Amino acid sequence: FARPERGTNYTLVETLAYARKYDRKLKKWGAYEIPLWLFDRSIQHIAVLDSGRVLYIANGTDEAHRRAYLKKAGGSKNCIHAVSDLVKFHNVGLNWGSPASRLILKEDFMPHIIHPERTHTKITALLGLDWISNGH
Repeated sequence: FARPERGTNYTLVETLAYARKYDRKLKKWGAYEIPLWLFDRSIQHIAVLDSGRVLYIANGTDEAHRRAYLKKAGGSKNCIHAVSDLVKFHNVGLNWGSPASRLILKEDFMPHIIHPERTHTKITALLGLDWISNGH
């Protein structure tokens, strides 16, 4: 098994370039309007992830995730935890990729989205994401 390592917060451009280079399937949900407190928390969360205090591991344990969420030594997160922990501690079980993303969107983020029935396609286009299929 791999050991936790310092994670990298890739930009949207880098992420999309990687997906195209390796022919990865992508899904998108939104773009949605979120409340200011959630945006502010996102900015703070990015700073914590970029600080190196939280380690990355693709296939970690629930205990390592819990320790990272509680900001205790020996904690690590995978990419799904890095997003899901923004709202609350959420163990997604064996889900990964699109199923895990869909799960945290529905259970963690949807209750906070302003007008969840409304997506902002102009924002999606401005971000260059309009070529990605919608998740369901």
